[in-house]
Amino acid sequence: MTRSRRCLLRSGLAVAALAATFAGAQAQDTVPDVIPPKATLDIPAISESKPGWSWAAVGQMIMDFYNVPPLYGAENWQCSLADFLTGVQACEAPKLSAEEATLKLVQGYSPFAYKFFGEDPVVMRYQQHKVLSPIDAIHEIRFERPFVAIVQPPKTGADDKGGKDVVLVIGYEGTPTDLRLIVNDPRPYQVGSNPYTDVGAQQLDVNGEYSIGYNDFVQQMKWTGTISWIKPQ
Repeated sequence: MTRSRRCLLRSGLAVAALAATFAGAQAQDTVPDVIPPKATLDIPAISESKPGWSWAAVGQMIMDFYNVPPLYGAENWQCSLADFLTGVQACEAPKLSAEEATLKLVQGYSPFAYKFFGEDPVVMRYQQHKVLSPIDAIHEIRFERPFVAIVQPPKTGADDKGGKDVVLVIGYEGTPTDLRLIVNDPRPYQVGSNPYTDVGAQQLDVNGEYSIGYNDFVQQMKWTGTISWIKPQ
């Protein structure tokens, strides 16, 4: 069974065929009347392969979820993405912020990769926002769309230079009034210096999957921007 056929919500509730027509930035989804209390997309947490490569790990999770092929094989996913951004086969980071690098991957990697393998290009649609409201975050997951959150976690030590990173939101628990987000964060955190567990988040996977309260994610992780509506056209 292919991954595309397996992409059901882990809650056991398969999203019905919700076919929303995308007609530019102002397009709207047809929102279901009943919202289940929990839904998570089948996207395993992946750690960044090098320090500061959150953009590469998030890009890998997105592309793998939508079956976009890696240039160098599954073992070298993040190098494939780095070389796409730099245009050089050196597995080096581009001189871009994590947000800029992730956006460029969403914008261009998919059609490039399909064309590289001699297939028809497939373009990813997307939108950019600031912080999503609780109900909008729920709707993204209900329509099987992981979304990128731009965050600035608290510094974890003297060697932590701080700055903005990207994480991938893959699910939720609760209702709009008591929402928790399921977040894949590629950064490795040491025991005793983990900003998620410091605010009471639950670590669900050793590779960096967390359940964190919506307000804690906004306030403590400093969620300030979002790339959403990510899906092949």
